[in-house]
Amino acid sequence: MTRLAVFVALLVSLGACGGNSTSTPTSPGPSAFSIGGTVFGNGKALAGATVAITDGIYAGQIRDATDAGGYFFADLVPSVVTIQASYDGYAPQTKTVTLSSGNQRVDFVLTDH
Repeated sequence: MTRLAVFVALLVSLGACGGNSTSTPTSPGPSAFSIGGTVFGNGKALAGATVAITDGIYAGQIRDATDAGGYFFADLVPSVVTIQASYDGYAPQTKTVTLSSGNQRVDFVLTDH
């Protein structure tokens, strides 16, 4: 019976039997995601095209496409955003992106007016 009493006392001291545990449960922090891609028009990358987040918690963020037509938004938390690509002489294109399970690649193919 002594071994059983020692075992129970040990469990209680470790908090395994509903005792007062001093450790705080932790939950994983929010994941950070990104959206990136390329803006094309007439079969070529559109350097200097504008890509903007038009709604959601990141509304107002804007990126200019690189010489290769690339753009990138980083450090985004799980959410739904709408992004729009535009370039002079081309019709703008809008896409909705759900950030919930990894980084997203979103390419745009703009058509001229």
